[in-house]
Amino acid sequence: MRVAAWTWAAPVAAAIVVALVLWSDENGREQPDFSDEPVAVSVADMAMAIPANALRFVGQRRQGPHGRLDLALAWPDLVGRTSQSDDRFDAPGTSSDVIWVSILPKGEAMDAAERLATIYARLFVGEPFTGPEGLQGRRLSGKAGYEGEEIWFEPGAVHPFVARCYASVPGEPVSTCLHDEAIGPVIVTWRFRRGLLDVWPALTDAMRGRLASWGIRATP
Repeated sequence: MRVAAWTWAAPVAAAIVVALVLWSDENGREQPDFSDEPVAVSVADMAMAIPANALRFVGQRRQGPHGRLDLALAWPDLVGRTSQSDDRFDAPGTSSDVIWVSILPKGEAMDAAERLATIYARLFVGEPFTGPEGLQGRRLSGKAGYEGEEIWFEPGAVHPFVARCYASVPGEPVSTCLHDEAIGPVIVTWRFRRGLLDVWPALTDAMRGRLASWGIRATP
């Protein structure tokens, strides 16, 4: 019964994560801002100072506490939208080098490493396959609601990098990946094109460094 419960919960949890990343706030569609002036905001009492051009929605550029924040950052500099980079943020398809970020209260949510151990590992099908920079790939069970999806992770790591990758359009090749991790009282989710798995160590270090520079860091 316990396994059946996890099997039911896994696709529900995955759907919630995807919905949160793709969420659009009450102010409507994303509205560009080219200012790099920091905005003093917070989520779950974690104080942050995030440039206005990194925050996707007008309502989230107001100082003070928020229930969530949504960012868009151009790789590899990890900065927000500028007049020079405007077209990169609006590029269609799966070739975009923009990383979409959501910051939410952690609550009872698990990050990707926790889900690897408690959910994903139960749902692997087929043989493992080798990926870039030491990653191992596994396919997930379509019967559990993960048709065509992959998990990539660092085998043997204590707290491994983990990404769940899927097709942005059903029936097409896997093109988009999600990684999320707990940082203090928040969960930070990154959505990026699958090709960036080739540089996942650099991506991880750069993202953590950028977030820390804005105050999003674990406290001792």
